[in-house]
Amino acid sequence: MNLAYELEKAREENCDLRSDLDSKACQLSEAQESATDLYKIILQVKNLIKGGSPEIALKAIDEALEYEYEGVDMNA
Repeated sequence: MNLAYELEKAREENCDLRSDLDSKACQLSEAQESATDLYKIILQVKNLIKGGSPEIALKAIDEALEYEYEGVDMNA
């Protein structure tokens, strides 16, 4: 009886760990998407500055800073 109880507890813990892992994988995927978006913005701003359009580059930076990045402390 005790062994069956321990086995059931281990299964429950395994299920909880899998759920946590799935959640972390989803968060990682979202972070990767945000990082890709930020990279594209930085590259665009770099090209604007190199192309002689610093005013437009600053506008692109301002717009990017208005975007709400999930899980990012924008006051850091």
